[in-house]
Amino acid sequence: MSAEYTELWYPRRKPSVEHGRVGAQSNA
Repeated sequence: MSAEYTELWYPRRKPSVEHGRVGAQSNA
């Protein structure tokens, strides 16, 4: 995975990777 793609799904403001994935879909 590229760094840019990772940042889209795992925002830096979300330290937790698992919560980052769920948050990205919910906030999208």
